[in-house]
Amino acid sequence: MVIRGSIKWFSINSNLGEFNEYKYYVKQLGYRYKVIAQSYKIIKENNSYLYTVKRVLHNLSRSMACKLELIFGSNSKGHAGLLKAMILGDKGLIDEDIKDKYTEAGITHILAISGLHITMLGMCIYRVLMRCKIDIYISSIVTMGIILLYGLMTHFSVSTNRAVVMMLFMLAAKFFSRSYDMLTSCCVSFIVILIQNPYMIENSGTQLSYLAVISIIYVNPILYGYISPQIEYIENNTKQYIVKATGQIDDYRVIIGVSDIINKIYKWVIKGIISGISILLLIVPVLLNSYYEIKSFSLAINLFVIPLVSLLIPMTIIGILISYIWLDMAIFTSGCVRNILDFYQMIGTFCQRLSIDNLVLGYTSISFNIMYYALIITMIVILKVNKKNKKRYLLCVVSGLSLLFIINNINIKGTMDITMLDVGQGECISIITPKGKVILVDCGSSDEKEIYKYKIKQFLKYKGEDVIDYVAISHMDSDHTSGVIEILKDSSNEIRIKNILVTNHMADNENYKIIKKLANKKKVNIIEFNKGDKINIDKIKIECLYPNGIELEKKGQNNVNNNLNSMVLYMTYKSFNMLFTGDIEDDGERYITKEIECRELDIDVLKVPHHGSKNSSSKEFVLATQPELALISAGENNSYGHPHKEIFKRYAIVGSYMCCTKEDGAINLRTDGKKLSYSMMVDKYNELLCK
Repeated sequence: MVIRGSIKWFSINSNLGEFNEYKYYVKQLGYRYKVIAQSYKIIKENNSYLYTVKRVLHNLSRSMACKLELIFGSNSKGHAGLLKAMILGDKGLIDEDIKDKYTEAGITHILAISGLHITMLGMCIYRVLMRCKIDIYISSIVTMGIILLYGLMTHFSVSTNRAVVMMLFMLAAKFFSRSYDMLTSCCVSFIVILIQNPYMIENSGTQLSYLAVISIIYVNPILYGYISPQIEYIENNTKQYIVKATGQIDDYRVIIGVSDIINKIYKWVIKGIISGISILLLIVPVLLNSYYEIKSFSLAINLFVIPLVSLLIPMTIIGILISYIWLDMAIFTSGCVRNILDFYQMIGTFCQRLSIDNLVLGYTSISFNIMYYALIITMIVILKVNKKNKKRYLLCVVSGLSLLFIINNINIKGTMDITMLDVGQGECISIITPKGKVILVDCGSSDEKEIYKYKIKQFLKYKGEDVIDYVAISHMDSDHTSGVIEILKDSSNEIRIKNILVTNHMADNENYKIIKKLANKKKVNIIEFNKGDKINIDKIKIECLYPNGIELEKKGQNNVNNNLNSMVLYMTYKSFNMLFTGDIEDDGERYITKEIECRELDIDVLKVPHHGSKNSSSKEFVLATQPELALISAGENNSYGHPHKEIFKRYAIVGSYMCCTKEDGAINLRTDGKKLSYSMMVDKYNELLCK
């Protein structure tokens, strides 16, 4: 095959919490480049046996996809797209709105072909063959073949790979009349995956899949065994309560029937809860390191969602098979599937509207993970060993886990974190105070869309934050405000803003009107913050140095939104000082220069004005500030040529070390008010890896 197009490198994440293309596609999946294809031409077809099998399976997959569209309609609430993902492993046609609903409800895992799918399919085929009185050996071999072909057709994801190997072990045990050991088959499947690609051990899907299986093998039986005496006690007393409540009924069989139904429902609920808790206990660190949060109500929702999958999958497959013979009958018999999918979407919509905060705990360290699993193992041992005072020991373990999470989310060292995020041609600086308050200085980009969804939100969740206490907007250009507007428009309220700081020189701007309208709707305070105003947040003092309204009025430029009247902020924390300059130039710089000289202000870190424009950072301004560290936010290949070479020369004269998001990615600073340390997300070593 000849492909014409452009080759691109996979990028490394330039912000904390952001998706790392290089790690996922190059290391874990084995791709080297991505190609934006313009045209392709098949020169010679591959006639090998394996390729022929793959082509037949691909055609079968396309045929089944067409049948799903005929049964459910290509635009009918997105049902066909969802089922293609669940049955055929094709996630390309899932509607983004539907995917967001499933994500909010914590049930996105059902959109992937999982071990549950494979196990259900394999056991269903095997039992049908056995019911048809086909020899056990033939039934096992046929089922093995079908499962392997199904895995090949759906591209063998990690969970599919694991489930296929474990299913083959189960069928082989039946074939050779041997007992089946789930742990052995699990370990063998893990070794198979690592032989194929050792880097898959870093894949969150691999970790979640195997930890879930381990929890089913070990943790679930122990937890259920611990509460089984209480379950038996309740079962034994249920009949007595029913007899008292229904004493007027003479037929004792009715009473027994009612009590049996209640006990079965009770057992089903308890087993589902225990199973969910046992899995959650083992996967918490993986969830936090992948998604940085735990859905508050996902455990309760999955209690109802997962059992329905066992009905949804076989009914869909039956519908597809019937459609090859009688389409109308397939549409009729798939009514149950429609109802289940409607129920899933209803849950997702309900969760989006429900204002319950998720547990945003942030990324966890290796030391946290070691201590966490040590405490979990201790708890399991306590439950398994028959000793007195179990409750006392368990209370100590639970207290230890609680303390571990508290320590993980408390800044013991009393440091302030400052990050200039890489948002392309725009600006966003995050400040996290020693007590966890979040301040953003500007938040926008002119060349990258949805920076809130893909950059800001992921960064804040990585840090374990879901509330922005203050957003200070220097001026209303879109490269400083687009992210703020996105946050205010977000209906899920995953990240909330409390206060927005603006100067009184922005009222006539269209972006300001949009922000004010959205802020009023979400009950966000808009606070005028003008020259001389100050706020204190966790011993951090922020003062507005500019714009000076009197000076602007003299120049006839009041209430005009341009770079001249950008808000300039001076932040101090103990002996550490930082200056935020927005996009000031010329007159603004001259005013700030005089202010710095008159008040003898020290500047340790400077946010370089106007993205390093050649019309900014005059010699007088640079000599007045003389920062130890100068930060520039600029986008790669931006049309303005920011930052200009002259700017680097000017700051080099005063000995400033310069960092720019264009080359360095996000720039992370940490200070205790005395000492300052800083690091960049993208270093030379990572750049070489990409190339």
